Amino acid sequence: MSSVFEIRRLHYAFGKSVLLDLTGLRIKAGDIIHLSGQSGSGKSLLGLSLIGFFAQLAEVQYDFDIQTKSIDDWRKLRSTYIGYIFQQPKAYFNPIKTCGNHLMDLLDGSKSDKIARIDQWLIQFNLPEGDSFYKRYPHEFSIGELQRIYIISALIRNPKFIIADEIFSHIDWPTASLIGKVVQQYIVKNNAALLLITHEKPGTFITPTLSWQLVAGKIIEKTATDPINILKREIRSSETKANPALLELSGISKMYRNRFNAWGHEKGTAVIDNVSMQLVAGECVGLMGTSGSGKTTLAKLCCGLTRATSGAISPEQVNMFSLRSLFKRRASPIQLVHQDPFSSFNTSQLVHEQITAGNDTKSVEELCAALNLPKTVLSRSAFELSGGELQRLALIRSLVVKPRLKILILDEALSALDYHAQLAVMHLLNKKFADVGILMISHRFYRLESFCDRIYFMSEGKMVHEQKMDRIAWGEVPQDVALLAGKL
Repeated sequence: MSSVFEIRRLHYAFGKSVLLDLTGLRIKAGDIIHLSGQSGSGKSLLGLSLIGFFAQLAEVQYDFDIQTKSIDDWRKLRSTYIGYIFQQPKAYFNPIKTCGNHLMDLLDGSKSDKIARIDQWLIQFNLPEGDSFYKRYPHEFSIGELQRIYIISALIRNPKFIIADEIFSHIDWPTASLIGKVVQQYIVKNNAALLLITHEKPGTFITPTLSWQLVAGKIIEKTATDPINILKREIRSSETKANPALLELSGISKMYRNRFNAWGHEKGTAVIDNVSMQLVAGECVGLMGTSGSGKTTLAKLCCGLTRATSGAISPEQVNMFSLRSLFKRRASPIQLVHQDPFSSFNTSQLVHEQITAGNDTKSVEELCAALNLPKTVLSRSAFELSGGELQRLALIRSLVVKPRLKILILDEALSALDYHAQLAVMHLLNKKFADVGILMISHRFYRLESFCDRIYFMSEGKMVHEQKMDRIAWGEVPQDVALLAGKL
C-alpha cells in the first residue's frame, strides 16, 4: 500500500533538551495511528512539524507531486493534501465572521452547491442547519459545537492525511462516539490516513491500526490493544454535610436576548433554566452534560463573570444582579480554571510574571514540583509550553491567590492532561486543599467518579439528575444519563 508520508529525519531541541529525534517513520494509506505521551512530551510539536511549521528542522517526504521546499509549498499542501485539527477550536475562528462563511470560504462553486455540501456534513455531525447555523457567529456556539464545526472544516476538502490533536477533549461521550464513527468512515472511504493525538484510551472512539507512544523524543510502537491506567477512587472527605455552605444557587436562569422578531419584539435563548445546586466546604461536586447544555455558562454565573436573568445566590442572599459587583470586591476566594489554557495567559509576558506577582515564589515552585512541572517553565512564554503544561500553570495561579481560596471551579481543567498529571492534580487538591469547595466540570465520567462526592447531570440548560457516589445502580439511572456517562 502506498505511503501517505515518510519522516526521513525530524530533530527538534530546546536548549539541551531534545524534544523530537525521529527517523524512518512511515504512515500508509488506511492507517489510523494513535499517538500518546505525557503532557509536554512533544506530541503537538510533532503534528505541527508534519505540516511545515518547523520545516527548517525536519526532513519530511510526502508521496505526491508537490515539493516542500518553500513556505508557499507548505501552504498549498495544508490547503489540499493535509487536514489539521488543532487542540483549541476557538483559535481557528474569526469572531467577526459567521461559521457558515468560514466553511463556504473553503469551497469552490456556486453558493447553493456550497450550502448543499456543508449541509451534508452538518447532518453527519448532528449540527443545526439553515439560518440557525449560517447566521451564527463563533461565540454563539458552545466549544463542543465549535469543535465539530472545526472538524468539518478539516475534512470538507477531502484531504488524504488528517492530523487530529485532542479532538475529543471538549466533547461529551455520545457526541465523541458519533465523531469517531464519522472520521473512521471517512478514512476507509477515501483511503486516507489519520494521526490521532489524544490522551484517551486506544480504541475508545476510533479503532487504531497502530499505537505510538512518544517518550524522550522517540516513538515507541505499541499494539493497539495495550491497556491504559484508570483513575482510582479517592474520596476527599468522609463527612462534609456539617460543613458550611460556600455556594448555593436557587432557581438560577440565564437568557441571552440579542435578536428581534418581525414585530420588533425581543427574542431570547434560554441557556440556563431554573437551576438549583449547593456546594459546601471540603466537598467536590461534579457536573456533566451534553455539549451546549450550559455547563460553562453556569460556571461563569457561579464566579460572577456573567449575570443571571433571574434567581439568587447565597449565603448572604445576594441577588444575582449584583453578583458581578460582589466578586469584583472579593474576586480572590472563588477561582475559575478555564478549559482553554492558551487564552488564559498573556503571550507578551513570561509565565512567572503572571503567577508569582504578589505571591510567594517558593509556594509556586512547590506546587510546580507537586504537579511534575520543572521550575524552568516559569521563565518561558505561554506559546513555548504545551497545553498540558499551561493547564497546570493556570491551576497553580488559582491556588496561590490571597486571601486563601475557598471555591475552585474546574471547567474541563484535566482534559489536556495525561493520566499521571491528572492523578497528581487530584492528589494535590485532596491533600493540601481539602477544605476548598470544588465544582468539577467534565465530559468523562471516570474523572468525576474518582474524585466527586456527587454529580449533577445537565441537559438543555436544566438539571436532569443528581447522582451520589456512595453507591450506583446503573439500572436505576435514567437511560440518557447512563449514555452520557458512557455506561451504555
